[in-house]
Amino acid sequence: MDIKFTTGDLISLNGTHFIVEGRIEYSSKEGGLWSEYYLIRMSDKVGFWFSVDDKCLLWEPLGSDLNLTGYEKVEGGEEKVVAAFGDVDCDAGDSADYEDYFNSADNTYISVEKWSDGTEKSKGIAIDPDKIKIVKKSEKEKEEESGEKKKGCSWKFILMAIVAFFALKFCGSSSSSTPPSIDSVLSDNSSYFTETSLTGANKEFAQVYGSANSLESVVKDIITQIEGNTSQIYENPVDSASVLIVTPNEFCVVYKDTVTNNTLVHVCDNEWMMENSEMPLYHASACTDEFAKSLHIYNNYGADSLDKSHSSGSHHHHHRSYGSFFSGYFFGSAMNNRYNDYSSSVRQSSVSSRSSSGGGHGGWGK
Repeated sequence: MDIKFTTGDLISLNGTHFIVEGRIEYSSKEGGLWSEYYLIRMSDKVGFWFSVDDKCLLWEPLGSDLNLTGYEKVEGGEEKVVAAFGDVDCDAGDSADYEDYFNSADNTYISVEKWSDGTEKSKGIAIDPDKIKIVKKSEKEKEEESGEKKKGCSWKFILMAIVAFFALKFCGSSSSSTPPSIDSVLSDNSSYFTETSLTGANKEFAQVYGSANSLESVVKDIITQIEGNTSQIYENPVDSASVLIVTPNEFCVVYKDTVTNNTLVHVCDNEWMMENSEMPLYHASACTDEFAKSLHIYNNYGADSLDKSHSSGSHHHHHRSYGSFFSGYFFGSAMNNRYNDYSSSVRQSSVSSRSSSGGGHGGWGK
C-alpha cells in the first residue's frame, strides 16, 4: 500500500490529528516488508503506532493484562528491524517474535511482540485509507523536496542580510532608540498586575504578571510594546494555550492560569532560565510547563538534546515511555505561527516610523 509519511508530518486518521515522531521499516523471514510509524495524538500527547502493510492499523498500547477471549491467531513469525528513523527505541538489526490475533465480533486486533528485553502488547483497529490525510508536511520534508532551489534561495537571503547589515551600519542614526524590555513595559502598564515572583538559584528573580485580557491580546500587546524586537516566537502546537517569546535578552512565557483562568506572563532573563530551567512555572498546566522546558533545551542545546533527555534506551516501541512530548520537529512547526508574522509587521512599522521622523533606517543601536 502506497502510504508514506515523513518524521514531522502532521496527519489525520479518521479526523483525529497526529504528529509523526518516528518510523520503523520491518522485514520477515518470508520476505514481507512493512512500515510502522510512531505517532503522538495532538489532543492528549498519547503515543500510538500505525502500521502500513496490506491494511492500515492503528495500535494502542495495552496494560499488563491480556485477554484473548474471542480472538483467533491470524499471523505470527519473526520481525526484523531493517531501518529506524526519528524518535524510536530500536536499531537496525533488532528483532522480535510476534503474534497477531483478530476478533471478528468487533473487528479489532491484538499484537504480542516478544523482544529480548520484554513482551509488548497492543490493540489495533483498521483505518480506511480514504480517511488518511497529510494535513501539513514537515519542514524537513519541504527542504528536501525543494533541493537545489532551496540552496539557491539561501544565497539570496545571505546577500540580502549582508546588504541590510551595511545599510544599518552606515545609514543608521545615533538618535535611534533601543526598544524597551518586556519586564519594563509590563511593570509600567496599568493593564497588568504583579502576580508573584520566583526566586532563582542565585537569589535572582523571575517576575510573573497577570492580566484579565485574552492570551492573544496580551501576546500582541507585548510584541507591540517592544516594537517587534523578538528573536523567535513559539506557539504551543498542542492547544495554542501558551506562547513563548524569546528576545536577545529575555525569555517570556504567556499562558493561562490554571486556577483563575487569567493570562499570566512569566518574564526572566536568559541567564535565569539557564540556571532554573527545572523550576515549574507558576500555576501552569503540565503541557505548558513541558513546552517551556523543552523549548529552553531546544533553543540552547539543539534538537538532539531533546532526544537524549527522554530516551529510555529500551526497545519497547509499542508501549515506550515518552518522557518528553516536544521534539525539534515540533518546534519547527511551532515557529510557523501568526505571532512571528505579527512581530515582523510591527518591527517593520517601527523602522519605517523612525526613518520618516529622521531616525535611522532600522537599527536599534548606533
